[in-house]
Amino acid sequence: MKKTKEDNILIRIDKSFKEEFRLYCKMDMSKKILNLMERELKEEKHSKFNSFLSSIDDNRYILSAFTAALDDIFYYKSNGDSDNIMIEKVKKFMYEKFDIKEASIDLFFQKVYFDIYKADYHLLHEHRQIIINTINDILNIKGE
Repeated sequence: MKKTKEDNILIRIDKSFKEEFRLYCKMDMSKKILNLMERELKEEKHSKFNSFLSSIDDNRYILSAFTAALDDIFYYKSNGDSDNIMIEKVKKFMYEKFDIKEASIDLFFQKVYFDIYKADYHLLHEHRQIIINTINDILNIKGE
C-alpha cells in the first residue's frame, strides 16, 4: 500500500519540534493530536448524521430502526442483492415498521452508505456499533 501525504502527518516528529511543542503546549504532542483528531471526527460525524436525522419527526424508535436497517443492509448484500434491490427492501421495512419517511431513508443512504462508506457493506457492518453510538449521541443532544 502506497503511503500518502496524510499518512505522514503523524510522522513529522523531529526532536526540536517535540521539545518546542512540550514547552509551549505543556502536554504530550500525541495526546494533543489525538484530542484534536477525535474532536474533529465527532464534529464531522454529527454534521453528516444530522443531515438525515433532522429530517425525521420525533420517533422514539429511531435507534431501533437504524439498528435494524444496518443489519438488513448486511443481510441483503451478503445474499447477493444489488444496491437498488437492497435499498428498496430496507426503505419498505423502515417505513412499514418504524414510520420513517422515504426522504429520510434516502438521505441516510446518500450521506452514510454511499458518501462515507462508498457502498462497502462489510465496512458499514464492521462500524455498526459506532454508527449506532453516533446516532444515540445525536438523539441525546437533541433531547436535552
